[in-house]
Parts: sequence; structure tokens; C-alpha cells
Amino acid sequence: MPQPDGLLEDCGGPFDLTPDHTISSFESQPTSEAEAAIIAFLRSEPQRHVGKRLLHVGVGNSSLPFEFVADLAEYVGITISLPELELFEQECAGIENASAMLANKYDPRAYAGITGQFDIIIDTVLKSYACCEKHFDRMMEFFASKLTIRGTLITTESGVQWGWKGNTKRAYTPGAQIDPSIGKYRVLGRDNLERLGERLGLALSAVKTSVSKLEDGADDSVLVLTKNESQAGRAPRGG
Repeated sequence: MPQPDGLLEDCGGPFDLTPDHTISSFESQPTSEAEAAIIAFLRSEPQRHVGKRLLHVGVGNSSLPFEFVADLAEYVGITISLPELELFEQECAGIENASAMLANKYDPRAYAGITGQFDIIIDTVLKSYACCEKHFDRMMEFFASKLTIRGTLITTESGVQWGWKGNTKRAYTPGAQIDPSIGKYRVLGRDNLERLGERLGLALSAVKTSVSKLEDGADDSVLVLTKNESQAGRAPRGG
């Protein structure tokens, strides 16, 4: 969606996480329909995750790691919510191939702490909580750089059709404008995701699912971006 000049171009950050941002989020909520759709998708195609290394952006109520960690080579989760992190540490205590950390996905300063390559990256709300276009673009470049060849970035149609409208009662991104009218500019959309994927060497495919629904009641789709061989060794920009 076109936006007024400079509205979300650059937030002026990145900014540090503070206690205002790291509050409760989805740790006590039921698994979202979008995440349930991705869980069902991975169950149906186990070759995508068995023996693989997975980065989960937004650990939520820990249902996804609990579902797959036994089959994975390694699970790594990130969240900006301390209560989500605390629940994960309780639920996954003693599981050697599962870890999570407090990190803001839109903050390039956090990327050095996310090490190694991943076969799968899952993020149901890629742009939905973005502080600005600049840091959203940096995040997408980082994700593309962290994928193995033929690795996949997985999200959902419902996720790319939703933008955060400034609810500060749950954990949120430092530097993000909280005016509800800004929410529509955080809606990425499938077409924009596909164009961005092409620029980053990620090919988009879609799988319909009845597990999750769009706002109009239609079936949601799991969206899978697969890394092309030509992108090997490509590094993200700094800042």
C-alpha cells in the first residue's frame, strides 16, 4: 500500500528493548491459527524439518518447538517478550537441542547473536510489527543470508495481510509508531512478498490450508519462500 512520504521509511533507530517492550505477549494464548497452519503443513511434509535446523521468530506459547524439537537437529527461537522466553525455558528445560533468546528481529545489532545457517525460518508476522521499512528490509536480507541453499522461509497469507495498530498492552517493537492509522502500512501483502523474494533470490510458493482462515472467511495459505542456489554467500547490509 502506498504511504505518505517518509512515514515508515526510517524510524531513526534501532532502539534498545526496554521493560515497556518486553512485556507479556502470546505465552498464555492458544496457538494462533497461522502457526497451527504451519505446524500442520510441516507435519504433512516431514522431510522439510526432520534433521533440520530451525529458526523460529516469536516463540509464542512454545507449542511449535514442543511439537518438532525431537525431530530437529536444532531449534533456535527469538522473542522480545520476557514472559514468552520464561515459558519456553520452563517447557524446554533439559532439551539440549532447543534454545531461545531475547532479541528484536528488526534490530541489526541482534543478528550477531543468531549464529549458523538454518534450513527453515518461521515467522508468521514478517512486517506486521515493523518499526520502519529500513529495518524490515534489513531483516529480510538477514533471513535470506541465514538460509541454507534450498532452505525455506515460511509464513502465511493471513500474516502478510495484517499490520499492528499500536496495541502497547503486549510486547512491541522499539521505535514503532503506535498511531492505529499506521497499521495499514505494515501490511506486506503476497504480491509485495513475492517481489521482495525475487530480489533476495527466494522463490514463492503457496499451499492452501483449511486450518486457518482469512478475514473474508476464505482458506488461508502457507507461504513458502525457497532460497535459490545463486544466493549462496550473499551477506546482508549493515545498519
